[in-house]
Amino acid sequence: MGRRKKKKSLKAEVWNKSNGLCAKCGKTVSVDKQTIDHFIPKYHGGTDDFRNLIPLCKACNRAKGSRLMTVEECCTYLDSDSIKELKNYSKQ
Repeated sequence: MGRRKKKKSLKAEVWNKSNGLCAKCGKTVSVDKQTIDHFIPKYHGGTDDFRNLIPLCKACNRAKGSRLMTVEECCTYLDSDSIKELKNYSKQ
């Protein structure tokens, strides 16, 4: 699989964590406006681990920046399994 296809596939998988909604604000986001953010930013030691990737609209991604946030502040619209995985990841 080419790099571009892999990236598209990853983006779709991350956005499935919230059924196509921004994890923070809950808006339905068109594919061209979907972004992926690191819940724990790389700047703070986060990794590209799938559990650390969250779906955010461009506005929420910009507002979050490289700040650390709680799961409750940032990921209200993630499905329950993804919230559990994210909490386990952030305890590491």
